[in-house]
Amino acid sequence: MLDNRTIMDAKESLWEKLIEGHQDFCRVHRGLKEINLKSYQWYLKHFQAFLEKRGINDLKGLTIALIDEFICQIGPKFSRPSNLNSTLRSFLRYLYFYQYIPSDLAEKLYPQSSFSHAKRPKYVPWKKIQDFLAKFKRESLKDKRDFAILMFLASYGLRAREVAVLRVTDIDFINRQFTIRERKGGKPAAFPLQRDVADALRDYLSVRPNASHPEIFLKIKPPFKALGISISLAVHECLIHHWEGRRPPTRGAYLFRHSFAKAMLDRGAPLTKIGDVLGHEKMDSTLIYTRVATKE
Repeated sequence: MLDNRTIMDAKESLWEKLIEGHQDFCRVHRGLKEINLKSYQWYLKHFQAFLEKRGINDLKGLTIALIDEFICQIGPKFSRPSNLNSTLRSFLRYLYFYQYIPSDLAEKLYPQSSFSHAKRPKYVPWKKIQDFLAKFKRESLKDKRDFAILMFLASYGLRAREVAVLRVTDIDFINRQFTIRERKGGKPAAFPLQRDVADALRDYLSVRPNASHPEIFLKIKPPFKALGISISLAVHECLIHHWEGRRPPTRGAYLFRHSFAKAMLDRGAPLTKIGDVLGHEKMDSTLIYTRVATKE
């Protein structure tokens, strides 16, 4: 007679066999990289634990209703629930292909929908942005560079990539303006160069490494290449190390963009004006900001 330990070992070995087999299948037939396979494995371990809590000990008890329940209950806890959905679809196809299950449940598992109108902007009250910038220490080269980046993001609600492509020649200190050569819609846009932004930029340019790259913001260590999309990572690190109190709803550059738009809305700016400043092509994008309370 089998004891409980033997039964548990058999269950574990079955799941290990299935997960490993699925990984080999994805590696050979789909050409997935190891980082993707680790993600798949992580999701499937959660799926295994869910089924065991429901008393599902073998694949005969696997139903689309159970899978939907797992997605509804567990999916929102993950940062990217769509990845969970695609993992399950792939795993179910594998099970059906190798005849572990009698029907293709993947066909009945519809991909999750993402509705743009259901999105909420992630912002903090403008006073917190002001306090964060006021207390930001600017001693090292990195600090000076990061502070100048933050000032552009917070003062104009720019996208991270719009700051990333800024060149020295785009800045006109004499006439106090700067130009974004190409916004998301493909059109250039000119902005007034605020004094505090100009001061932060001059402070960084005074120590900026000599490099042939025309972009303003460079990496700290040689070779001094353009910072590029790593601006988002720089902002993320700033928020982790310098933000005081309860952590903000997001640790990316969009925290400043959304907070900037929220502040404009609170001051009574019309949506058309907010959309123009943010570089929105369609009003639908700006309407997101009407879904927040306008008082803190």
